Amino acid sequence: MGIAAAIKITPGLFIVYLLVTRRWRTAGVAVAAAASVTAATLLIAPEESVRYFPDLLWQTGRVGTPGAIANQALSGLLARTSSGAWWLAGSALMLVAGLWRARRAYEAGDETAAMTLVGLTGNLISPISWTHHLMFLPIAVPVLAGAGRSFRTLLAAGLYALCVLSPIWLDPGALTGVAGLIAGNSFTLTMVALVFLLP
Repeated sequence: MGIAAAIKITPGLFIVYLLVTRRWRTAGVAVAAAASVTAATLLIAPEESVRYFPDLLWQTGRVGTPGAIANQALSGLLARTSSGAWWLAGSALMLVAGLWRARRAYEAGDETAAMTLVGLTGNLISPISWTHHLMFLPIAVPVLAGAGRSFRTLLAAGLYALCVLSPIWLDPGALTGVAGLIAGNSFTLTMVALVFLLP
C-alpha cells in the first residue's frame, strides 16, 4: 500500500483505512514504505520532485476537466450537473461513509468487501477518476454475488452488465433529461450506491 501511495497518491486512502481499523504496525510500515520511495525519487529526480509536490500536485486541471464524461468521480457528476461547488462537502460525506462501512466490513471478517469499499470511496473522492481507474467496480460483482441472496445475485448480474455495456459512452443525443443524466453518470451513481449498500 505504501509503495502504491508513493507512485499514485489515491491509494494512500488504504493507509487511512489501516488506521481506521487500528492496524497501527501495518499502517506504520506502509507510511515508511511511501516515505522511502518518495525520498528515493527525490534523490533520483530532484528537479521533477521539487516541481511536483509544491506545485503540480495541486493542479488537478492539468490531467483534464472535471466535467469530461470519462471522469466518473463525484467531481465529474457535480461538474456535469452545474453543482461543482458541492464537491468538497460530497467528498467528505463519501469519505466518512466509505471508511465507516469498510471498518464494519473488516470487523465482520470480510476483508474483500472492506478493501472494495475503500477502493470505491477513493474513486469517488478523487478530483479525477477516469474510467480505467474504476478497478474496484468489477470487484464488487463477486462481493455482491457471494452474499448468498438471490436479490444480491441479481444486483451482481446488473453490475456486471453495467461494467460491460458502459452506458456513459452512449450517443449524447440519444438520451436526454433524467435518462441522459443517469446514463452519463452511471458509474458514479453506482459507486455511491455500493458505498452505502455493499454487503
